[in-house]
Amino acid sequence: MDDVWSNEVWDEVRSAFPNDSNGSRILITSRNKVVALHASLTPPHLLSFLDKYESWELFKKNVFRGGICPPEFETLGRQIAEGCHGLPLSIVVLAGLLANKERSLHIWSKFVGHVSSFLITQAEDTIICEKILSLSYTDLPRYLKPCFLYFGMYPEDHEIPVRQLIHLWVAEGFIQHTGQRFPEDVAEMYLENLIDRSLIQVARRRVDGGVKACRIHDLLRELCISESAKGMFLEVQSENRLDTNNSRRLSIQGNTRQYMSLNPCP
Repeated sequence: MDDVWSNEVWDEVRSAFPNDSNGSRILITSRNKVVALHASLTPPHLLSFLDKYESWELFKKNVFRGGICPPEFETLGRQIAEGCHGLPLSIVVLAGLLANKERSLHIWSKFVGHVSSFLITQAEDTIICEKILSLSYTDLPRYLKPCFLYFGMYPEDHEIPVRQLIHLWVAEGFIQHTGQRFPEDVAEMYLENLIDRSLIQVARRRVDGGVKACRIHDLLRELCISESAKGMFLEVQSENRLDTNNSRRLSIQGNTRQYMSLNPCP
């Protein structure tokens, strides 16, 4: 059963699978760790991101349809595959895009270092890619959505200190009524929930097992920025884009002096 979203869905269908002790097995996939723990007493198998070798093998298989990669394309191909940061969905979509383009070193070189932008703007399969990722955002409880969108504030590939992030969430008022619990403890629980939903990655853990630093995949960061723009929650400014739509939050990533000179205070 692929991509089970909630405990209720599994509860509704589990009666169709009688336990006859005949050695059969049911495999469930889910982006939510809570669902996996609810469905079985067996600890879930957590899929890790692909390493450089696995990324290249998957990329090569999809670009060349199982054929041989010409030697002159291997260096660029490995760099492009590495730019997907181990996310199989990104690798498959990008490989499908390149498989249908003219095979030239000039075209491939344009993708190196700009994988996310090409995935967002050019791939026909990107619509599917975006829909798949946006489902995870849509399924979030209302109180977690602003916490997730806030990750768009940070630059691409940035390692985010959890203590700083939690203090910002609390200051923004994202943490609901906590009763007797400290807001910081509730905020840490919110972060663990986002991690369990495969939206945020753990970069480093503390000695006690808590998350010390985290990061967000480039495509999910782009999702944060695009969803934030719809509700004017957040806007990211860079050296290539120095206009503003009066969003409630502004993240200047690049030359701040240039931005301030072009947008003087009244």
